[in-house]
Amino acid sequence: MAFYYKEMKFLIAILFCLAASHILAFDQSLYDNFEKVGGNPISLDQLNCFLENNQDKTFRSGLKIKKERYVTIHDLTKKGNEYRFFIIDLETQVVRAYPSAHGSGRGKVKNNKIKALFFSNKLGTDLTPTGFFITGPVYKNWKKKWRYGIKLFGLQEGENENAYDRGIVIHAAKNRKGSYVENDMISSEDKILEIEKLSMLSGMSDGCSAVPPLYWESIRDMIKEGTLFFVFNDDYLNKGSSYCVKL
Repeated sequence: MAFYYKEMKFLIAILFCLAASHILAFDQSLYDNFEKVGGNPISLDQLNCFLENNQDKTFRSGLKIKKERYVTIHDLTKKGNEYRFFIIDLETQVVRAYPSAHGSGRGKVKNNKIKALFFSNKLGTDLTPTGFFITGPVYKNWKKKWRYGIKLFGLQEGENENAYDRGIVIHAAKNRKGSYVENDMISSEDKILEIEKLSMLSGMSDGCSAVPPLYWESIRDMIKEGTLFFVFNDDYLNKGSSYCVKL
């Protein structure tokens, strides 16, 4: 009986590992789907390496990656009229891409709608921080124009650990005039997909990652409460596929 019990425990452990490796599979089909919707494979390489090195880690303040199915790359190497907010389903390998807004900045350090050139971890800059985050819970904001947001916890000291205190979140890109991001989405499930430039340049936020209001609820439900979120910019791009953040 003791031998049988040990065998069962060993079998369960193997099955668990196989299931986990299935969920976190970064195989060629995933890369193909990611590139199909305009994703840069360098960002996926860096995200993959981060997961391999930090998957089971407990970060500061007890933060952990609690949900492994969905990961997000906000690719700010792309312009404001491109699909650049990528949600990757590691279980089905479906990749969805959306337009998005980036931080405006203020004073002498300002971005424009065309492209985010400046980023910051500092309070009061209205600039988007870069790097790896874990998504927090959904909360209700007093601002009626977008009401709800997903809190973000930055994992990298000196780069994004102030995100929570700055109020840097993910929310619907909506103001009094309506959406300031085009309400559009493309998916790797689309049989025929020709990626064209969007008809409008996305507006800008106070540093948050803002997404199409039409898809806000589905985005919220996929990535809230413990998923990995990566803001990728030209600095990360220039470091190449081999670069890996190890915490």
